[in-house]
Amino acid sequence: MGLDMYLNKAKRIDNATIHQIAAIDKYYSWLERGEEYKYLSMERYCGTDISEVDMNLAAKYKSEYIRRYSYWDDDKEYGYNAIFQNIAYWRKANQIHSWFVKNVQSNEDDCGSYEVTKEQLERLLDACEKVKASSELVDGTVINGYTLSGPCYESGKVIKNPEVAIELLPTQSGFFFGNTDYNEWYLEDIEITIELLKKVLKETDFDNWIVFYSASW
Repeated sequence: MGLDMYLNKAKRIDNATIHQIAAIDKYYSWLERGEEYKYLSMERYCGTDISEVDMNLAAKYKSEYIRRYSYWDDDKEYGYNAIFQNIAYWRKANQIHSWFVKNVQSNEDDCGSYEVTKEQLERLLDACEKVKASSELVDGTVINGYTLSGPCYESGKVIKNPEVAIELLPTQSGFFFGNTDYNEWYLEDIEITIELLKKVLKETDFDNWIVFYSASW
């Protein structure tokens, strides 16, 4: 439970949209359903009606529906069949989610999937690097969990002057969105994001792959 955030990519074929590809992905998943689910229509099985599938486009994507592994699964233990390839994942990095909502999703925080351009990821990387460079950690008090009576406090590290962080990558509260203070964990998410984005930008051919962001909670 909580905020889960993903960057995925899929091959660009015939200018297909994310939603067209998603429908095709569900179609092939439905075709592979187990015997105990054979009686279910595609709509009942995965929430998308078969009429939404472009069959000509689906034929072109058939070879892309293969065994995939999340970017963190180095030992390839948790494979799944899909057209989409996971290339980045965050957990409760609400300041990063807030950036995507404002800069990619036109402020529509709806758990949808949105295409992200190379230029947008470069801007996010630049913001993260500026926040990291301006953030000095000092001793302070941090929240580390909650009980029925309220937050639990302990000694930790906080950002001394978070003005740049607040300006460029402000936190966002939400249902199990995680901590909204400007502390060591906030900065850790920034550092993780820098590492992820550098890898994505280095390894992704944006002319031939469509990259998209999605979040759920």
